[in-house]
Amino acid sequence: MSYLNYIVPKDSFEVTLEVLKSRFIGVLWPIETKDDVTKILEEIKIKYPKARHYCYAYKIFDVSYASGDGEPHNTFSKPVLEMCEKLHLNCYLIIVVRYFGGTLLGASRLLRTYLNTVKLLIDEAKFGKQEKAYLYEATLSYENLAKLKAKKDVEIKEEHHLEEYAKISFLSLKDVSKLDLTFHEIKLKKEQYLVV
Repeated sequence: MSYLNYIVPKDSFEVTLEVLKSRFIGVLWPIETKDDVTKILEEIKIKYPKARHYCYAYKIFDVSYASGDGEPHNTFSKPVLEMCEKLHLNCYLIIVVRYFGGTLLGASRLLRTYLNTVKLLIDEAKFGKQEKAYLYEATLSYENLAKLKAKKDVEIKEEHHLEEYAKISFLSLKDVSKLDLTFHEIKLKKEQYLVV
């Protein structure tokens, strides 16, 4: 599956919606691992203590999950994941913290409110496209190093100077065969996705 058509949050973002004195605080975070989900959920529970519900949904490439945290069936989990999939979101965590205001909203109004909170988050937040990148380790002449540094789709990560060659690691949005440079040695360390 290609993730190049997906969009990813560039930064965390927060919104608040109030309906019949119930407060819904929506938080969006860019994430890379399931550990990020656990850590951010803990932080949100400290930042917003004693809330009635901490509903959340996330997707990291092929893994997606949602929890309605005790809310009625189909008022959060499945609808939010479906909405995010239609919008081609990836590598995100959405949390909606709910403080109960004393009036029951009913399942349909509760669903609409959760979806409106998530929609507001997505409308207001900043997103970037995912692009495939290649991390290389290479040894090359100083002349070719200068040419590599001049390319706009390349980021030098580490650089060590030897007598005749430079030993570097670099991230490129292009496969090495398309860089039109000569390397003394080159090794692909990994492929990954970047947000641009």
